[in-house]
Amino acid sequence: MESIAGLKIPKPPWLDTLRPIVYLVYYESPLLTHFRTANARNILRLWVDCDKNRERWLLFAISQYGLKQYRDREVSLLDLVSSPEDGFIYCLDTARTSEGVDVAQDYVTILNQSSIPLHYLPLSDSFFEPEDQRYIGGSVANYDIDIDGSMSLGDLEQLPNLYSQAYSFIYCLETDPSTEMVAFKSALRALPWKGGWSRAHFFHNLKAWVPKSERPKIKSMHFASPGWIELTLNPSIARELAGLIYSYNNSAEEIHFEVLFAQRQLTKRALRGKNSKTFSNQVSDEDLAFCKQQYLTLCGLLRFRSQDRLLAASSNSFAALKILVTFIYRVRDLARMEANGKATF
Repeated sequence: MESIAGLKIPKPPWLDTLRPIVYLVYYESPLLTHFRTANARNILRLWVDCDKNRERWLLFAISQYGLKQYRDREVSLLDLVSSPEDGFIYCLDTARTSEGVDVAQDYVTILNQSSIPLHYLPLSDSFFEPEDQRYIGGSVANYDIDIDGSMSLGDLEQLPNLYSQAYSFIYCLETDPSTEMVAFKSALRALPWKGGWSRAHFFHNLKAWVPKSERPKIKSMHFASPGWIELTLNPSIARELAGLIYSYNNSAEEIHFEVLFAQRQLTKRALRGKNSKTFSNQVSDEDLAFCKQQYLTLCGLLRFRSQDRLLAASSNSFAALKILVTFIYRVRDLARMEANGKATF
């Protein structure tokens, strides 16, 4: 490895408190990892060099806002390395034992920008790529929701409930291996979908089908501007929900119009008071066709990839449309939080 010039100091105590959050860049092994210290500082660790016995890393502090900027592709990794939050770049070498355990040296070297070898620096176009990211922990991992200090107590009360309901909805659709869609059909059983009672019980029933180990749980929270809510959950479901929130904000006006159009047409066709369980026997093929077309239109605007599974699990296209609109309301409320800068999912 290349010789480096800098100030050697004993290993800072916070290095022993690092807790990994997510691999931001992963190619066969982690190259860039986001850690948190015991006092909630964000630290990035970047792989830069190795020989047959050691690996070398650059570590530096980053603000929550800087982390958000990087994930939003507003700044590059080079920008972050060039302006660490506390002004320090720490160089650390680790050695791997015969048991495969990485052991860090007892000292670190503090580098200034001019003493960092050029080939250690990221490229100028080193922007975040979501496909390079890996979550730590398999099907259950840590996941951050960025929050802003402008959130009210009402927002903080509303967010966990909305998020849990929308997450459970996607989870049951995406992870049920049975073509019979047992979870959804159980949640739908005996619900006529006439009024708010059915909607409330539907989402309550769905949550019961999510394994306790994969239900969203708050692991840590830092209320600041910006701050975060760190959850443990299934990250693939969380990413799917984040994508739907993004799609809603991109097509909010069109989705709002189509939902209103569907509601007005259901009223005009005298369908809103119908019992979804016996709906197919009470209406014309034309009404069923309308419900299906409106359902597919909304799925397309939302980029909802589970449209076929939801339609198959529902008793008919009328029930599928009402369930989808109910879900859209929850996505809408989360999307408004994001659009107003209160949370980033």
